[in-house]
Amino acid sequence: MLSKIYEEHSYNPQAEELLVLYKKIASNLSLCYSKIEKYEESIELDLKIISYDKTFDKAYVRLFNNYLNLGKKEQALYFGDMLLKFDDETKKKYEKENIITKIIDLKNEFQAAYEKRKAKERKDMLKSIAKYVIPLIVLVIGIFLYLFVFKKEQVKTP
Repeated sequence: MLSKIYEEHSYNPQAEELLVLYKKIASNLSLCYSKIEKYEESIELDLKIISYDKTFDKAYVRLFNNYLNLGKKEQALYFGDMLLKFDDETKKKYEKENIITKIIDLKNEFQAAYEKRKAKERKDMLKSIAKYVIPLIVLVIGIFLYLFVFKKEQVKTP
């Protein structure tokens, strides 16, 4: 039935009520899929919904939760960030369900992991630099000692 509604809308773009009907049915079906843990099916419907209506906040919430339930944290964070761009009234609605808190916690988790990775990269870079710089310093000191200390002693002895 959903595909019929969509097909009819694509033939008759002025039929806005068909799009509204499609969105309601698809949203309800997506919610049902999510409840019975058929997350992929729910995601597919919600992606289709937001391709028609970028302001349909419920789809973003389900996408966030479904991707999180699938262990796909990066995708979850993407849709969570999209939800955080909505107006304050919409965000307040989801604060009661701790959705906003979950999104912020996930962002903090990613930020901490990013900072940890960057710190490790800096440490590794310093180690690799030290691997070459220390022998170079020893070489420069050796040349300095040879030219200015040992050379002077050789000149004085004859």
